[in-house]
Amino acid sequence: LVRWIPPIHGICLNVDGASKGNPGPSGGGGCFRNSSSDILLAFAFNYGFGTSLQAEVRALHDGLHMAEEFVNSINSKSALGWQCHRWWHAALIAFHKQASNIVHVFGEANQVADALASIGCQEPMNRIFTSFSMLPHVVKGPAVLDKTGLPNVRFV
Repeated sequence: LVRWIPPIHGICLNVDGASKGNPGPSGGGGCFRNSSSDILLAFAFNYGFGTSLQAEVRALHDGLHMAEEFVNSINSKSALGWQCHRWWHAALIAFHKQASNIVHVFGEANQVADALASIGCQEPMNRIFTSFSMLPHVVKGPAVLDKTGLPNVRFV
């Protein structure tokens, strides 16, 4: 059994990439979540034709780039704009609490990012979601399950 585990403190970035055909239409997605498992910000980006490995690396790059923009906004003492105010404020608090680390999680524990990556493969436009209510239903379901702490079965 595998489940998504929220960070004890701070904010967690989960990303995933996908290719429908490998190579084929590809996309990436990710989300920033807090210790309460709340999705603070999510993205689904279309990468055009490519492989799943290319999409994975691009999704990681895009997620880290968004985090870097946040850190730069902290250092410049200015917020990113009203659309990101809630995320910026929560991340600012978390930023001062702990350092960052990168860990791998099995796909069964990363279903939110997986759903976002699939959206990225299918939609021609890049999308950013700044609230839970903006998320597509295919993302909300796994997000709610993660919040409950219910495990998923991992077949080996």
